[in-house]
Amino acid sequence: MGCSKYNGNINPYRSIKENLPDVIKDYEFNDGYFGIVGKAGKKAKNNDYPIRQIDCSDPIAESKKFYDKISRGGEEKPLPRGNGVLTKMKDGTYITYRVITKTVDSPAVDINIKDSTDAGELKGQKIHFEKEKKHNDNK
Repeated sequence: MGCSKYNGNINPYRSIKENLPDVIKDYEFNDGYFGIVGKAGKKAKNNDYPIRQIDCSDPIAESKKFYDKISRGGEEKPLPRGNGVLTKMKDGTYITYRVITKTVDSPAVDINIKDSTDAGELKGQKIHFEKEKKHNDNK
């Protein structure tokens, strides 16, 4: 695969489980899932895992921050046609990051643990990052 996303330590290749503590401290995490149940429904088409949603003020910046934390120490390569990146972790987990998805203005991170040997409590999921809605108290 491509280059490692690690900053020079002796053992750069990491498992997804090693990255979880850093991610969990910044994002809601319950029963192996991040965020809340997504708008698109319970299951992603052609996948065996649910769609989740994280609401934030800047979906692109927040999705990049999440992806960088969850994929730290993985081997990254670009997806065909420049549609994003695919990262393979030491334990066999694959993480896909796409800024442009079928859901307009909603970048996504897919976590595929099907081949993982060390995912810990994490479950497979697709996470969309959505612009949080501002509530108008006058209505």
